[in-house]
Amino acid sequence: MRPAAPIDRRRRRGQIDAVTLKTLKERCDAAPFKPFEIHLADGRALPVATPDHLFFMPNNREFFVVLPDDGFRFVDLNQVVGVGRGPARAKAH
Repeated sequence: MRPAAPIDRRRRRGQIDAVTLKTLKERCDAAPFKPFEIHLADGRALPVATPDHLFFMPNNREFFVVLPDDGFRFVDLNQVVGVGRGPARAKAH
């Protein structure tokens, strides 16, 4: 049996992080804040444009995200498979 290859833990642009509630809170509390996406098991990605777009429930297992169209999604942490950088924004000319 061959030993397992070492795990490459270097971060790459756009790489998806392992997700915990702590990961989400750290992303929201980062200064300066950088927009990110929450990747769900069903393939959807929910954008988090500002810290004010993510609200944590007191049970520490659920949260909701305010979407760009002013709608929102209620999410259980078990549905989350990753957190990645948000899509690049178009630069103003």
